[in-house]
Amino acid sequence: MWVAGSPRPLAALYREEGLRGLEALPGIGSGIAHRVAALVDTGHIPDLETCRARWPLDVLALTQLEGVGPKTARALYEQLGVRTAEDLRRAVQAGKARGVTRFGAKREARLRAAFQAGEGAAGRRLLGEVRPLAAALLAHVRSVPGVQSAEVAGSVRRFRETVGDIDLAVASTRPAVVLEAFCEAPGVVRVLARGSPRGSLLPVE
Repeated sequence: MWVAGSPRPLAALYREEGLRGLEALPGIGSGIAHRVAALVDTGHIPDLETCRARWPLDVLALTQLEGVGPKTARALYEQLGVRTAEDLRRAVQAGKARGVTRFGAKREARLRAAFQAGEGAAGRRLLGEVRPLAAALLAHVRSVPGVQSAEVAGSVRRFRETVGDIDLAVASTRPAVVLEAFCEAPGVVRVLARGSPRGSLLPVE
């Protein structure tokens, strides 16, 4: 476990300096420090185990599906008993999901198409997984001649729990050159759409 304000893993910090060392980090108070300590000492966090017992669903898998966030995952569980991505696939195919709060016919149609294409589980990723990709893509675009400024936008900038795509806002005197560099960024698998001043690409998994 690492945090931005720590030069070393939290487990090592806790073993060497105890709770006081954890609490000295920015943004970590007594509550988080005790949970980290419990995880290091026992391999479990009691609060997390309690939540899992109360909400026995695979939140991480569900929220990686296109159009499904934490609140929608909860509604699907409470109203349909959906616990896994496979449960949701069956509910969508049976036409049951559209009646769930926060889950309309359009969202159901998009998810059905994703399941049929075998891409349902690749729709969204956790913010922690996406931020390094966004940083690398931003650095690449900023290095392109003619780029005056570039920043990450969208879900990544707003620190959403899960992210469907990476948005970059770029100001440049040479938009065509920037778009070309964007579509040829390291790790790109294929270009999904292309045309000034916008482009979409599929990065390496």
